[in-house]
Amino acid sequence: MDSIKTFEVQLLGWAKSTSKKGPKVTFLLQDDDDIEFFEQFTLAKNKTAGQLFDIAVSLSSQDDQSKPEAKQKTRLSQDSAMLCKNENFQQWCYEKNCDNKLILNNEVMSKEYIYDKCGISSRSELDYNPEAVRRFKSMFREYGEWLMSRRKE
Repeated sequence: MDSIKTFEVQLLGWAKSTSKKGPKVTFLLQDDDDIEFFEQFTLAKNKTAGQLFDIAVSLSSQDDQSKPEAKQKTRLSQDSAMLCKNENFQQWCYEKNCDNKLILNNEVMSKEYIYDKCGISSRSELDYNPEAVRRFKSMFREYGEWLMSRRKE
């Protein structure tokens, strides 16, 4: 089974560290089949797992979840701006564009890469354009896989 998997989850709860076990976060998986990914890491009968690496990106704001009748609006513009400041993301964008016009390894180049891959002219479009959101999620999954492969090296 693959050691890298991307899927959407819903945050169910969290608790700050009150013991030697550390803080805890609980997620709801979207599909029963997703649990198979975690089964491969089971260390004991109590379903504890080995060490995993996680990348999380907010796909919607808390306000949007309380208003299901409203058109979903995400905060991806803010998340993408933060991502562009990340040196690993900048390096990934640079490697993806080394034969392209985007030759600088910096925040501006990363922003331009997102514009190109998502078909947008402003990151704010990621907050309301469903096609741009889909493209961003796809791009981010690819980045996550790249990041995981680097951590194995």
